[in-house]
Amino acid sequence: MLLYVWISAFIVIFAALLREARDKHWDVAVAIALLGFWHAFLAMAVSTSNVRPFTMDAAFRTIDLALGLDGLAFPPFLVTHTLYGFVGPVYAILPIVMVLPWAIERSHTLLRAAVIGAVLAFPCYLLLPAVGPQYAFSNFPLGGAAIADRIHLRNCMPSMHFTWALLAALNMRNRYLRVFCWLFAILTPLAAVACGEHYFIDMLAAIPFTWLVQKLATIRISPAHALGYALRGIPGTVGSGKR
Repeated sequence: MLLYVWISAFIVIFAALLREARDKHWDVAVAIALLGFWHAFLAMAVSTSNVRPFTMDAAFRTIDLALGLDGLAFPPFLVTHTLYGFVGPVYAILPIVMVLPWAIERSHTLLRAAVIGAVLAFPCYLLLPAVGPQYAFSNFPLGGAAIADRIHLRNCMPSMHFTWALLAALNMRNRYLRVFCWLFAILTPLAAVACGEHYFIDMLAAIPFTWLVQKLATIRISPAHALGYALRGIPGTVGSGKR
């Protein structure tokens, strides 16, 4: 996926060259930040394997089965119906889809949401550590005893792959590209489960998580206003209405 991260950075730069806007420094900053942010996120995720050596993969697998969703049966189903070919490309091109709202429309909301989501996801990874069935089960996708890889990322719950795909769809205004982003968002959880990176419960958890992240990203309030709102509730302050 790292190759696609670099491609997405070049897309941002190329879009900047085509755009007549004078503030192209924003695009350069986004391209550089994209590379740095992705590497930093991976480094943080890798650290979770040291902090949480044991995982909850067996529990997540049990929850999937209780919901009637067998992720380990999904890959053989796709292979049987010659549909497995879409899994790798869909899972890998997320960085390219993610930069479309910026490269084409310069969505600042998406930038904020992408960072907020990653920051909020990290403590979730520590509280609910899981590596994914591909790494947790010795004979994936056939099942078997859970034997979590101690050095693999604990980055399952919630699925940031699905979260970022949903955020791209939510923040794309162009009608046709929005349809494309939503189609990609629909395929993303299927691809993530099929390639063994996630459980279905990770995808379900990503939906309310995305809603929260998007809400936080759309709050437009300056620090001065935030302080003013806070002071209104303190008796004796200007604008509080309490004396």
